[in-house]
Amino acid sequence: DPTDINAALYASDTVAYRHNFNHTLNYDGSYDKWDWNLSFTYGENLNEVYQSNEHMPGVYPMASSFDRTLGQASVTYSGDIFTITGGVDYLNYITGEGASTSVSNGQIANPGKPLITTVEFENLAGYLVGNVRLLEEKLIFSGGLRYDYYKVSDRRFGAEDYGFTQPSSRLKSDPTKYGYDRFATSQTYSRLSPSLGVSYLPLEFLKLRANWTHSFRPPSPRELFSSWYESYGFSGYPWNKAENTDSYEFGFDLNDKYFSFSATYFFSHTKDYVYQHEDPIQDIRRVRNTDKQRRSGIEVSFNGNVAGALGYTNIEVRPYFYLSYLFKTEELYREGRQDILGRWVNTYSSWIPKSTANYGLLVRVPSIKLTTNLNFSYWGNVYPSTVTLFTQGAYNPDLSYPSFTIVNFSLRKGLIDFGDKGNLELKLDATNIFDKLYNYGDPNPATNPIYMPGRSFYAGLVYNF
Repeated sequence: DPTDINAALYASDTVAYRHNFNHTLNYDGSYDKWDWNLSFTYGENLNEVYQSNEHMPGVYPMASSFDRTLGQASVTYSGDIFTITGGVDYLNYITGEGASTSVSNGQIANPGKPLITTVEFENLAGYLVGNVRLLEEKLIFSGGLRYDYYKVSDRRFGAEDYGFTQPSSRLKSDPTKYGYDRFATSQTYSRLSPSLGVSYLPLEFLKLRANWTHSFRPPSPRELFSSWYESYGFSGYPWNKAENTDSYEFGFDLNDKYFSFSATYFFSHTKDYVYQHEDPIQDIRRVRNTDKQRRSGIEVSFNGNVAGALGYTNIEVRPYFYLSYLFKTEELYREGRQDILGRWVNTYSSWIPKSTANYGLLVRVPSIKLTTNLNFSYWGNVYPSTVTLFTQGAYNPDLSYPSFTIVNFSLRKGLIDFGDKGNLELKLDATNIFDKLYNYGDPNPATNPIYMPGRSFYAGLVYNF
């Protein structure tokens, strides 16, 4: 009961209150070659976390709220050689934020801030997608068009400074560049986004494929309107432009009765990429547009039933492997970053490794309803971006955070089969078997003391309806 939060703080340093619900109505229908779908969703989320060493009346929690409304409608026609789908999407969400009260030695050190409505985000879209299947479906062309309209509105106070005029703000700028009365309280964005693709099967076991997609992403509400009220660690910029990305993929798939192999090369080019960085020259942390960003890499996957290939039909022994490797992630700055203007710079963030891999061995014995999976998850070296490392005119592009591998094991054993009514199975899991100390960012405990869970064991019963 949130009304008893103050009393609860006597017994605990942290008290959390969460209220979440989601309601969805869905309708599906079909007739002959036509299918249609209608859905509507409404949900609310409220999270409040009170942190205090001592009981104090009237403390504020660290709070957030998220109310959302979604609507979708689509119609599909499936012909003999083509399929086409048209539809509309609608999304609206409203967020709220509040900052916690801090208490020291029985006194309020920071009064905090009450939960208030901050921003509203609205997206209305219409789309048309389809494919044409030729040469007995060996040659398939696909394509689509999507039109999006976005509106992002500041629901907080109106035309606040976004850090430009508050001395305590993390974002500093020339206050004469934009007058106070010209600070935006809403922004709208719209774009028509096309896509094209083709796949061809020259052989029964070989597929060649290529795709091009133009995508569009407006700045998030935080990237536009966050200011001194929230504790995000950065200030927004209400004139940020929308990102526009062209993505290209080329690859092939090999499939036979027992084995499959897939390889894909990808390249993307983004104009006005939205990024967050610290500028040590101006002592600024802010969200702005770069001029351009580009990424390229490969994805490779393999899996196969070795036992089946050797003639064993009563057991499945399936090794599997997935690898993703980034060749480059670079950005070009034309303004704002005086230290690196006009040249492409490495921008691997603290969260994106150059390589990740997932591999292991799955064993399945259908006769005794037993499945086991030994999994190895590899997280490669993370190279903090040049922007992050740049300090007083010098940076070290060779600095990286170390790689690590986490080993997990799972077992599923069927116990009772109830026929049409379902079945009961035993579930056993061991995660992080070797108790690896790791996190997905800066491994220095002085600057990032939050680690992922250590070795854990789970046991349970699962009823499948």
